[in-house]
Amino acid sequence: PKDLDALNLSGAAQLELNMGIRLDIRDQVPDRVEGWYRPQNARLQTFGLDFSKLNGELHFVNLDFDSQNLRAELKQNPTQIRVSSHLSPSTASIDRGYHIEMDTQTQLGDWLQPAPNILAKLPGRFPLHARLVLSDDPLNNPTMRLDLASDLSGLGIDFPAPLYKAATTTRPTEARLDFKNAQIEHLSLTQPGLLDGQFKLDDQGIKAGAVHFGQDNYGKTQELKADELHLSGMLESFNLDEWINALSTHAGQNNNEQEKTFLPPTLRISSKIRQLHALGSVWDNVPIEGAHNAQGWNIELDAPRVSGQIILPPQPTPEAPLEVKLSRLIFPETPPSPAQNTPVLPFEPSPIDPASLPALHLSIGELSYGDIKLREIDLRAKPQAAIASPKGESAWLINPLSAKGTSLAVQGNAAWRRTFEGHPHSALELAFSSDNVGAALTELGAKHALRSGTLDDTHLGLSWPGGLQQFDWARAHGQGQMHILDGEIDKVELGAGRVLGLISLTELPRRLMLDFGDVFGKGLHFDRLDSEMTLNDGKLHATRFELASSALKLKVSGYSDMRDQSLHYQMVATPS
Repeated sequence: PKDLDALNLSGAAQLELNMGIRLDIRDQVPDRVEGWYRPQNARLQTFGLDFSKLNGELHFVNLDFDSQNLRAELKQNPTQIRVSSHLSPSTASIDRGYHIEMDTQTQLGDWLQPAPNILAKLPGRFPLHARLVLSDDPLNNPTMRLDLASDLSGLGIDFPAPLYKAATTTRPTEARLDFKNAQIEHLSLTQPGLLDGQFKLDDQGIKAGAVHFGQDNYGKTQELKADELHLSGMLESFNLDEWINALSTHAGQNNNEQEKTFLPPTLRISSKIRQLHALGSVWDNVPIEGAHNAQGWNIELDAPRVSGQIILPPQPTPEAPLEVKLSRLIFPETPPSPAQNTPVLPFEPSPIDPASLPALHLSIGELSYGDIKLREIDLRAKPQAAIASPKGESAWLINPLSAKGTSLAVQGNAAWRRTFEGHPHSALELAFSSDNVGAALTELGAKHALRSGTLDDTHLGLSWPGGLQQFDWARAHGQGQMHILDGEIDKVELGAGRVLGLISLTELPRRLMLDFGDVFGKGLHFDRLDSEMTLNDGKLHATRFELASSALKLKVSGYSDMRDQSLHYQMVATPS
């Protein structure tokens, strides 16, 4: 029958026929053609699928087919094939037609040509069961459905959770592809309990799609929108830092223009994450609404602890930087205190070229980190290529950097540089001003003894090897000075705060209160407190510390060990 032309069978074969054909029109017995087709390394081509080395036996009666032992190669993979026809009017329309079932081992590169770069993160071969359903009239109605099922054993997915999968594990997956004129029109993908995907495609790629994660209906779209891929759902956990690293690595490798056009121009996100891992902390119940198009990313966050907007252009520049505009950022836990006697781990410099970091504008209306409370934080950063530096250093430069508290103002700058030889180093410069040092130190989370005082000509400079994120007291160097005028030391109770107290040295008068309470009584007014400090090898040395009041004069020498938070000082107090 001519319908066989749609199957495009070619090559050597043996054909055995048993035919009953009416020779007299008065004969009531219907025509009957029974045959056995035995291919010998033949070839079967149908709707884009190409089976080679076809062997076995195909039995047919008129237009009904049946075969259980066909063997072939598909994409150079051994394949078992079963062929049958379902042409009865009682057969459901969706299943009516010719069925070809097969079992094989495959890899994603067999189906995606030219292979996109992303396949490097999807290695391995996995078992595949497929059922191909051709229409009952394949010449006049050239439609086809391909049902796929696999447990994906052998396939690795080298993306962070929730997509991550080791090649040794299984993940039941079902897919359905609807074809017309040998082109995929629609694809559905299901992984029970994890995701449900629906896509409309043409010969260029995905034209509309939706992927929903989890079993909750949060953000789920009811229809596919043209030129848009919509991601939605509820995720139990999501590590933002891991995904940024994964996507940045892939983006750096993606120079394939054809791959860039495979996805729709707009990517939209409507999701909620129960535990978002970012910025070294865990953020609970974070709703995320975002969109990506030719203008870049626009993401909205609105959770109790973090709220604001992130705007990421395709290519950030100082004139159009990555913008992170947060109305609040409230870290969920107290900053950890360094453990005493912690061994110093071998230093491994950051491999990142600071000039590869994006131009950035960060603003935070309200910041809370443990006991630290700040507001109106603002910083701008830009990369600098090595060619623009007299020393040939690439850099990421932060200037200006500012923050405020109710009684505190901070101004400064920072830099992350990498030498021509590839050695990274960072620096931070800060200047402080305050009309009430006691209140300012409280905003910084320090336990202190100051009730009042004006901060004058106070600044701090630090430098350390590595990137900005690799600051370590043991490797940092620096110096600073602090001058407090017209201050008052309060009567002190012991507390737990330490690090900022050690830096400011206001912990020292607080300690003295324990020894000279009979002199200080309920408080001590002083005219000025002058201190100069240097930091080397984790020790903050007081090269000068002098307090002058109408009651006494105090001089201190020694150091604070910033690694174990211990004090090592000699103090001399003389009556005024």
